[in-house]
Amino acid sequence: MSASETIKCECNSCHRETIHDILYVKKDHGRQEDEVEHEGTLIDCGIDWGINWLVVQCRGCESISMRRDSWHSEATDERGRPEITTTYFPPRTFRELPEWIRNDIFDQVCPAEINSLMKELYVCLQNGCCASSAMLTRAVFEHMMIHKTGDQHSFGRNLDAFEHGGFIGKKQRGIVESMLEAGHASMHRAFIPKKEDIVTLVDILEGSLEMVYVQSLKADELRKRIPPKK
Repeated sequence: MSASETIKCECNSCHRETIHDILYVKKDHGRQEDEVEHEGTLIDCGIDWGINWLVVQCRGCESISMRRDSWHSEATDERGRPEITTTYFPPRTFRELPEWIRNDIFDQVCPAEINSLMKELYVCLQNGCCASSAMLTRAVFEHMMIHKTGDQHSFGRNLDAFEHGGFIGKKQRGIVESMLEAGHASMHRAFIPKKEDIVTLVDILEGSLEMVYVQSLKADELRKRIPPKK
């Protein structure tokens, strides 16, 4: 692998795997020497390792990024070949900020602190900070409840008021409580959710935010356009 060759890479702008031109390559490799004694005999237990640094450019959108392929002799597949770990810089997008959050309407109807926390949440998602993401989902939901029903000075009472205000139903409350408990566990019991758990938590949060702030506004506008009964 060398400069002027091509390679398939994930592209952050095209959001899929595309052909990239290799602009620059830097290869590092070595061996970490180690020996152990077994029944009076020294056994070589050295570890071979290698890192390839690549600067690549997408042939579609022409965006440039860096790719790091690393391996070592202690991690091999069933055929004894080294397993290669690939890391991209900047990191590949884990989840995009929804279009309705980027919309001016959301800025107008949503408190600034919620908007700010949501953007911070997506920074955590992008960088694999699962515990921080869980805590932020809980914080955003709490701010939303307080904004809509006022601060009842207790998380449980805030949730009661949110339900009584018609923003969630009884079945939805059980789903929301699971999300909130995950954030609480990350905060107080060092719980680190898996990535698939975070996807579920953010799905719940996004659905609630969109319903409360965006869809309700669109429904009001729709009602104004509906002609009255004669």
